[in-house]
Amino acid sequence: MLDTSGSMRGTGDGQADIFERVKASVGAYVRGLDPDRVELVSFDSGVRHQRGFDRPAASSEWTAFLAGLKADGKNTYLYRSLHAALSRLGDQDAYLTTIFVLTDGIDNDPARIHSAHSALRAFAGRGALDRLHYVALGTRIPDDLRAALRASTYAAGHTYRAGQVPVLGRGNLAGGALNVTRLDQVDVPLPNGTPVSLGSAVPARLSLALPAVQDGRVRLRLRGSLAPGSAALLCAPLSPAPEDINLRPAALLLRLNTPKAPA
Repeated sequence: MLDTSGSMRGTGDGQADIFERVKASVGAYVRGLDPDRVELVSFDSGVRHQRGFDRPAASSEWTAFLAGLKADGKNTYLYRSLHAALSRLGDQDAYLTTIFVLTDGIDNDPARIHSAHSALRAFAGRGALDRLHYVALGTRIPDDLRAALRASTYAAGHTYRAGQVPVLGRGNLAGGALNVTRLDQVDVPLPNGTPVSLGSAVPARLSLALPAVQDGRVRLRLRGSLAPGSAALLCAPLSPAPEDINLRPAALLLRLNTPKAPA
């Protein structure tokens, strides 16, 4: 979800012109993660666009759509837009869903149709690993939203200084699924030294060579073989920044597309 109000370009009450850099961060995230699907929601006076793309990393249509977005809206009807977007997600059993809400504003909807609590509750069909990251860009997360984030079972809040743009999918914004083609070189979006473990449902013949991230990677060991497409869950605690709210441990779904351990 991308705020397209004019403040994202530094106009009005905007703190910095960050819109093009935020779009670049979204594009880099999609290219790096190569997700099965992306839904991009732009919002200002309500939802302006909500459009889905399959295999967007290889899609010129996705690239053109993202490049064409403009921050020229006049309002930030945040909770109304969030409720509308999350309501449309429905039952997401087919996907592991990670949601980023990228905004430099606070809700200024005079109708007050939805609250922060009702907006976050709208994603009713979420799975156990689905996560929402509310990313405040140069603004303080208001108290009502802080309370809603703390009460949520799937959402976290993050605050960045004015002019600073986050790297999506890394560090405290990590999550989602990773395609693994080499067990001995699994690139992970976590800081070096982060302790890691495998979820309890992992096959017994799969293990970690070391229980921590080294050189941006973890190394898996396999006795025997696994069918391509087998899955494992990599878990890691995160170190909350002072303004992080309701930060949970990272849970990375590893899609193992290599059937044998390296020699």
